[in-house]
Amino acid sequence: MKIQTEKKEGVLILHIDEKRVSAPLTAEFKKELLTFIVQQSPNLVVNLNQVQEIDSSGLGALLFGLRQAKRYGGVLKLAQLQPKVRQLIEIAQLARVFEIFDNEKQALRSFTLADEKQKQAN
Repeated sequence: MKIQTEKKEGVLILHIDEKRVSAPLTAEFKKELLTFIVQQSPNLVVNLNQVQEIDSSGLGALLFGLRQAKRYGGVLKLAQLQPKVRQLIEIAQLARVFEIFDNEKQALRSFTLADEKQKQAN
């Protein structure tokens, strides 16, 4: 699976460079997500700008990543979903589960806002 990474403000951004995320790629995708979470950062933004199609196993891999990020004290957020991908996520009622942003900048800002709220609460 082709994934480009960059780290900004302590958050790992994953650019998924695949047109389709489906069953043949999901085992590798899950393995890579877990490696990124454990070795680099439990806070992830998954940029799906290049992904035109995703199937149920691809959605399952994203859910796996979300669970693992939470397990390690972080969160996985989605950014730049193509219309077909967004529609499938909404149909599967996963828009309630994932934080979804129009772009990476908004997703990164949400981490900063969450940190600010936490500091104010303490």
